[in-house]
Amino acid sequence: RSATLPPHHVDIACSQYTLSRCLREEDKLAEAIQQLTTCLESFKQTLLHLHPLVASAVGELGRCFKQAGRLEEAEEHFREELEIERQSLQEKHPHIATTLYNLGLCLKKRRKNREAEKLLREAVNIRSLSLSKNHPRKISALTLWAECLINIGNYA
Repeated sequence: RSATLPPHHVDIACSQYTLSRCLREEDKLAEAIQQLTTCLESFKQTLLHLHPLVASAVGELGRCFKQAGRLEEAEEHFREELEIERQSLQEKHPHIATTLYNLGLCLKKRRKNREAEKLLREAVNIRSLSLSKNHPRKISALTLWAECLINIGNYA
């Protein structure tokens, strides 16, 4: 594709995004981050800031940083993803719940339990609207939320 399309064409960026996901799954995080950084640069040059592909690329960068143990950078990217989603999606959209969960998990790992608890509570509330009571994603959010409540001493 790169031989026939302009350097920042959205199709090239989409291929870089797909490649980065494969690289992350193989734990080749430095390469994945490099691909995503280039991809995100292209998306930001060719798409609107609030475009879902921009949010997806920002979130994928956050997941790469989280997997690499670079939690501060992961948190920064999850916050940016959440900001984009809150402006471009409906208030109770499932993607927002996923981003809240990822950010909450990152904050919990950084021992920011009070802030994580609020975000995870919101994730649980959103997931409760669309998922069954025994759905694995709902249960994982409930479990993480409970851990934060215990960590901050809220047993009620």
